[in-house]
Amino acid sequence: MVSPPERIGSFEVVRRVGAGGMGEIFLGTHPEGDFVAIKRLLRQASKDPVFVGMFLDEGRLARRLDHPHIARLYEIGESPEGHYLAMEWVDGGSVHELLAKSPGLGPVPVGVAARIAADVAEALAYAHALRGDDGAPLELVHRDVSPANVLVSFKGHAKLLDFGLARARTQLQKTEPGMVKGKFGYLAPEQLGGRMDARTDLFALGLVLWELLTGRRYFDQATAAETVAAARSHVGCSPVRALRPDVPEALSALVQQVTAADASARPASAEAFRSALEAAVPLAPR
Repeated sequence: MVSPPERIGSFEVVRRVGAGGMGEIFLGTHPEGDFVAIKRLLRQASKDPVFVGMFLDEGRLARRLDHPHIARLYEIGESPEGHYLAMEWVDGGSVHELLAKSPGLGPVPVGVAARIAADVAEALAYAHALRGDDGAPLELVHRDVSPANVLVSFKGHAKLLDFGLARARTQLQKTEPGMVKGKFGYLAPEQLGGRMDARTDLFALGLVLWELLTGRRYFDQATAAETVAAARSHVGCSPVRALRPDVPEALSALVQQVTAADASARPASAEAFRSALEAAVPLAPR
């Protein structure tokens, strides 16, 4: 195994924590002593202008984001091995990791699941309302809300991360017609047709909440093609209470509403969804 670099930009590398098809993640330390997550493009990806464009778009967008429930950006730069982003390190784990442990620990408490969803909804409300330097709405859609992209700290704070697939009016790297971005298991029906708005992110968040409450993935088909087909034919999630009777009826109904196939049937905004969550069930304290 190749040893991690000693430094990336102005950050000292502690260890490599993960990798994907396009990049790798390191735990590093900020010159002031804080831990940071360093996301660096792989060398081969750094030679592809499409990947570099997407990566730089993520960095430009992250610079605008300043919210307690969004992982903040420290630095965007280029090292000899490739472009990198240094982000806030969240001392905890992802919702994906939380769900992986839940069979042994028991179901996620209803108030905790609702609190995580409310925090992410608050982050989305902020992001959806962002305006550009010209004062016009950025029309930002995250497009990749999923358990892997929601971190929960040991103190109970949820943070949304990875705006790498976000669509915004000002982005330089445009999505090609017919290309669908996002994880197949969390795509809204309209997203598969190339149409989306803020309610598309709410659909994905609703699926994350359904999964937190039930311990199951809603779209859990064997192949990507079968998952896409299921999303295309989606008519609405089955009631959470059918699988978990201790979930209040109001919360179960809200999850069905936010995962409706018709975007117009969902809550009108992330803020409306957050308010509805607070009305449906007592949220776990932060």
